[in-house]
Amino acid sequence: MHLFKMEGSWNGWLAWLYDAVVAAGIGELYDVVVDALLSDLPPGFGILDLGCGSGQMAMRAARRNPQARVLGLDLSEGQIARARKRSRGIANVCFGVADAGCLPLADDSYDLVVSAAMIKHLPDRRQCLGEMQRVCREGGTVCVIEVDRDLSREAAMGFVNRWRWVLPGTHRLCAEYFVRFVGRQGLAEGELDNLFRDTGFSSITVQKVPGQPFVAGIGNS
Repeated sequence: MHLFKMEGSWNGWLAWLYDAVVAAGIGELYDVVVDALLSDLPPGFGILDLGCGSGQMAMRAARRNPQARVLGLDLSEGQIARARKRSRGIANVCFGVADAGCLPLADDSYDLVVSAAMIKHLPDRRQCLGEMQRVCREGGTVCVIEVDRDLSREAAMGFVNRWRWVLPGTHRLCAEYFVRFVGRQGLAEGELDNLFRDTGFSSITVQKVPGQPFVAGIGNS
């Protein structure tokens, strides 16, 4: 992962850094997504978490819905290794390494396809969203959550304050980094809306995530 261009995957010590510092801060976001989209699902319901990282959202969804089937995919072998280790004992979730731009999945495989803080890392975001649409069954739902390009420094500071293991006195510096380098690679509401429309989705809803420096887009396949 290039920490300034936000390109590539989280491997090696950077995978540990993201997991230990940032993922803990996104825990509230994972809870919001699970509560809104990934709870009280019928038996056999299929969920794909694309760009799952160390599997925190996928495992939340699997625990909440023990009769659903959950798959988490990520390009990082290190993150998938962490996810597999953590998910031992959760029978209805599995993880694999895959390229989001060319998914090794059949058409119409899942009822809900979701990605959180992933699509900004890709060179072709429309191709990725097209793949998410392809593997989502007709009438299913695709959800993309990404850092808000228009986030304020106050929002960034609030987010950074939830990170773990931030050195004392560096929170403001981390927030400035988040705005200048992470946020600038994210998507504004209008950009995310256009991405869904250009990919051919219907019934599109795009909005800011309350209390988080993220925007969320939802479309029907």
